[in-house]
Amino acid sequence: KFVLYTLVGSLLMLVGVIWLGFQAGDAVNGGVFTTDWYKLVQFGVPLSAQWGLFAVFGLAFAIKVPLFPLHTWLPDAHVEAPTPVSAFLHSATMVKAGVFLVGRLFPVFAALPLFPKLIIPLGAVTMLYGGVVALQQHDLKRIFAFTTVSQLGLLMAMYGVGAIQYHGQAAIDYDVTQIANHAFYKAPLFIAAGAIGHVLSRDITKLNGAFYKHPAICGTMMLAAFGLAAFPGTISFQAKELFVHAVLGSLTLSPMMWVVLGMTVVTAVCNVAICIRICTTLVGLPGGRTEVDGEPDPH
Repeated sequence: KFVLYTLVGSLLMLVGVIWLGFQAGDAVNGGVFTTDWYKLVQFGVPLSAQWGLFAVFGLAFAIKVPLFPLHTWLPDAHVEAPTPVSAFLHSATMVKAGVFLVGRLFPVFAALPLFPKLIIPLGAVTMLYGGVVALQQHDLKRIFAFTTVSQLGLLMAMYGVGAIQYHGQAAIDYDVTQIANHAFYKAPLFIAAGAIGHVLSRDITKLNGAFYKHPAICGTMMLAAFGLAAFPGTISFQAKELFVHAVLGSLTLSPMMWVVLGMTVVTAVCNVAICIRICTTLVGLPGGRTEVDGEPDPH
């Protein structure tokens, strides 16, 4: 499933990049293919080609990034893959390739009127959906997989917000902060989930009081969860503040941004709730069961 989905997404990206190359060539190079994408900003993409380009790139990003409703391969791949693969490829590298391409070609996309109208709703819905579903999971890797889906939706919405706020100018200067921040906290979360799953269980309902038997693993997970929740003192706090600032700055430019602001707040609440759930479970809930030794807590 993972191979088929990402293969289709990669091929569609290749088709879109080649198509952009010929559009640039028609504009500045006598119809000869060129990779000077920034020429497209100067000369623009013909309206006749915009819908076709967005159909190709939109489907490619929805699969490769991924965005709702074509996101299903990512949680399944997280659960089945070895933990180092989940931590490195899925969290830090592979799924960021599609996001990076959007950032690399942002000067081209942001100049097109269709870009924010399509990418913001897709990204915002994915952001909210991932956060809400993650809160309902019990397997640690599925929890972190759906928060990855949520963060990827935020990243895509971020570029759409930038296109609205800055009137088509390539003025997104904090996307590297967002992308690197996600890798910083999500990779340790997956490594810790795999480690605790190896010695105990990945089912969060069976980890009450696990911190006292495996403090290093659980402590790492709890610190990374602070980043997930974007608590003050973390890089995530600064990154999320930059996104909220961009949304607030766009409220007067598009009515749609009020909805995005509400979805952002709800997603943030879900992330904080996930962090609280993880931390309170690992340190032991009052009156709960201690599963670390396989026996109920007599107290």
